[in-house]
Amino acid sequence: LAEEGNNYQTIKDSIRKDRAISLLMNPAIPIKNIALELGFADPAAFNKSFKNWFMTTPSGYRSKYFKHS
Repeated sequence: LAEEGNNYQTIKDSIRKDRAISLLMNPAIPIKNIALELGFADPAAFNKSFKNWFMTTPSGYRSKYFKHS
């Protein structure tokens, strides 16, 4: 991994980011359930990581990008 400029955490975060976006597309899934699905200890830890990745909260991202009629 190091030879390719990667590490375990980088790969794990990449997978979590992709999965988070996928799960946020379904408004029926509560954010707390998404946090648990992604392996976060609690929704606050998920919110913090998500905000670092995307500069917004999961709920903010969901409302901005996945508006439903």
